Amino acid sequence: MSNIKLIKKEIKKLGSVPYIITADITDLEKIKSSINDLIHSCGKIDILVNNAAITLPEPSDTYSEDKWEKTYMINLKAPFKLSQMAAKFMKKQGGGVII
Repeated sequence: MSNIKLIKKEIKKLGSVPYIITADITDLEKIKSSINDLIHSCGKIDILVNNAAITLPEPSDTYSEDKWEKTYMINLKAPFKLSQMAAKFMKKQGGGVII
């Protein structure tokens, strides 16, 4: 069983309804659309888990700008933007948790 299926199963055991989005986190328009779909389906966001990250090991003196941009986008910018998007809804509903 995949990790996502296990997570869904555990969430259901706790009496909650899981809504898991798997997407290219660098596609900010797709992420925004997914959050809007979530709000439309469930009415709220209780928890956001930012768990996307990459490592592209290479000595810093030869690390390409393209690799740096990809690492920055996935590890920093996209989780920041996703957190901002989710926080707007969480504030309206009176709270939520971002991990």
